[in-house]
Amino acid sequence: MDSTGLSLIWLLIFSLIGIVLWFFLNRASVRANRQVELLESIDSKLTDFINSKPVTESVNKSNNKSDAEYLEEARKKAGL
Repeated sequence: MDSTGLSLIWLLIFSLIGIVLWFFLNRASVRANRQVELLESIDSKLTDFINSKPVTESVNKSNNKSDAEYLEEARKKAGL
């Protein structure tokens, strides 16, 4: 083989290695970006949940029963 043929073979080998490396780096980058999007989505949902009005406050305001009333209601349901 002459030097031109050998150079073309080396060029082909290095090009193939470069394409394989590019593929895996690009794939890792896309996966990392997707994970960042998911984490940001979770963060915004948690922020919305934390900033929303707690459910227990609305339940407690609608039912202003004392502990004795809850106990009496539970005893009635249990048949005591």
